[in-house]
Amino acid sequence: MKIFSWNINGIRAVEKKGNLAEFLSVKNPDIACFQEIKIDEIQISKENFDEKYPEYFKFYSHAERKGYAGTTIWSKQKPQAILRNFPKKILENFELSDNFGDATTEGRICAAKFNNFWLITVYTPNTKNDLGRLKLRENWDAAFLAFSKGLENGDFSKEDFVENLEIIEENPQDIFKPSSVIFCGDLNVAHEEIDLSNPKANRGKHGFTDEERLGFSNFLKADLFDIFRNQNPEKAEIYTWWSHFAKSRERNVGWRIDYFVVSKSLNSEKNKAEIHNEIIGSDHCPISLELKDV
Repeated sequence: MKIFSWNINGIRAVEKKGNLAEFLSVKNPDIACFQEIKIDEIQISKENFDEKYPEYFKFYSHAERKGYAGTTIWSKQKPQAILRNFPKKILENFELSDNFGDATTEGRICAAKFNNFWLITVYTPNTKNDLGRLKLRENWDAAFLAFSKGLENGDFSKEDFVENLEIIEENPQDIFKPSSVIFCGDLNVAHEEIDLSNPKANRGKHGFTDEERLGFSNFLKADLFDIFRNQNPEKAEIYTWWSHFAKSRERNVGWRIDYFVVSKSLNSEKNKAEIHNEIIGSDHCPISLELKDV
């Protein structure tokens, strides 16, 4: 099973340029997770994605704010269920809104339950140039860790999600039983110095603060694994995002801020993680995880 993740930075624009069709044709993902789709339900109907790409079941998590954020999962295999937000107990225990807005209304999470694993695609809040959203970001990372481990450990039930749960499969069994977890997407952090071009110049700036890096480290301390880095511990100058300025992509002055993070049960050399920096259409490039024996 080939799973791809791509911060597409506006799905309508990438479709219009032909890059979406080319990506799906060339890479042929079994599951494609997109972040920052910037599209609402009315706009989706106008794009006719179901007619253009009928091989995929499509599930969206929209931002209330028009033209902003949003995530989606396109899958050739029908999942058992879809989640579009944190459960009630996390929403009640973590402060996830600030002067910039409520992060839980920005379509930042879309999760699908398959037979053997949960797949979560996530668009983590950016802390802003002035770090004005840093406190919210610390809360978000802690909430997202609790969410991921809760799914892994079977800590939730249907009642925890209210309207944020969509049952797809008829009479599904044990949706919330303990299960492996995969989360992927734009986490808006370079974890280590190897993950960006100019670590000294960017230390303390958004995307490379101690707080954001600690948030990612806490995922790893909780027995979740950055599978690409585990398989490529010394591979440098391999990035997933480049600024639009100063021909950064041409010069490969970039950051690795897009990840696949997996449960221990999936952290295997046979499950190959890759970065596809040859694919254009966004300021990010796609990343992939090929799962064997699932």
